[in-house]
Amino acid sequence: MSDTEQYGGISRRMLVKSSAIGSLALAAGGLSLPFGMRTTAAAVQQAIQPAEEKVVWGACSVNCGSRCALQLHVKDDEVVWVESDTTGDDIYGQHQVRACLRGRSIRRRINHPDRLNYPMKRVGKRGEGKFERITWQEALDTISTSLKNTVQKYGNEAVYINYTSGIVGGNITRSSPYASLVARLMNCYGGFLSHYGTMLAKDPALPSYDELKKMGIYKRKDPNGHFVAYKKFRDDPQANPLKTPSGKIEIYSSRLAKIANTWELQKDEVISPLPVYASTFEGWDDPKRSAFPLQLFGFHYKSRTHSSYGNIDVLQASCRQEVWINPVDAQKRGIANGDMVRVFNDRGEVRIPAKVTPRILPGVSAMGQGAWHDADMAGDKIDHGACVNTLTTQRPSPLAKGNPQHTNLVEIEKV
Repeated sequence: MSDTEQYGGISRRMLVKSSAIGSLALAAGGLSLPFGMRTTAAAVQQAIQPAEEKVVWGACSVNCGSRCALQLHVKDDEVVWVESDTTGDDIYGQHQVRACLRGRSIRRRINHPDRLNYPMKRVGKRGEGKFERITWQEALDTISTSLKNTVQKYGNEAVYINYTSGIVGGNITRSSPYASLVARLMNCYGGFLSHYGTMLAKDPALPSYDELKKMGIYKRKDPNGHFVAYKKFRDDPQANPLKTPSGKIEIYSSRLAKIANTWELQKDEVISPLPVYASTFEGWDDPKRSAFPLQLFGFHYKSRTHSSYGNIDVLQASCRQEVWINPVDAQKRGIANGDMVRVFNDRGEVRIPAKVTPRILPGVSAMGQGAWHDADMAGDKIDHGACVNTLTTQRPSPLAKGNPQHTNLVEIEKV
């Protein structure tokens, strides 16, 4: 039979080709892929008539602070691959702003099947995970009604725009709330409670928005040369005092001394005007060490920015979540490198592989912060995602009233 024989306007070659592709697409449809949102029919159409690929400039805007520029290669309104900054000669003064593994994996975050693409409203109790889809209008009405009721009943002081959304470069979901569009809205609505804020004037040297979109990334040398911290103060301390009571760099802080003398502190809490070691709750000399002898702290991990990118499979594989333990402590517990262990205290338990290494002191353990909690809270409550917050106390730190995630006592046992 001729390859050019027609079937309803479709050649035999095209029919065979599309049938084979269709079978492959149907087979692939039964697989659980890490990302991808096309239907089987769309996949067949894509194979028969490939879509044009275009490059759109974007950025990884999580709050590591870098905001690395990314070139997103897009087909059919879906990011198919990502490359970093390739502009310039990549020489001193014209560096290429190259993204790390997190930014380069952003398409898996954008296209992830768990990503929220529409508003969801809780219909069960807190923690049950029961939500239903609602319209954007219903979501906006719900938020605005709650906002109006709060301001009417308690005043604008009761409206707090939360810090740490995990996004640095966003317009609405920005980590620093004072610089977001929501802050502008609340300023028009009578004000809000924030942590601190400043305003910067527009830089006249910046290109226009349309020009910047074409450029993708804008680079400029600092006209003042290398940045020098406190340069004006160093040049003339009298004319440019620092924002301290003495106007100088202070080793002894009179402000901290006043706080230490006026605040009500518990016996195991210390605020010192000098940088000194202070015994504290869940420290090395806490009586709880008889049951939980290892100190545990959390650290920033290269596969995540806090919890952002915590659900990306390739990052989980390349930088797996582990608990660091010294060989001396591991040997006492019969733990070898890579063993699955339980890390626990009176607040919770996580399951995690052990990394036996002399790079951490005996008596101390550590794990990357930001891992996603994964536990059956109606069952054994064991966290298989190894989120360090499962083990941290709800008690705030003495001065900043923050999460003391570097001050925990735990025990580690082989599973």
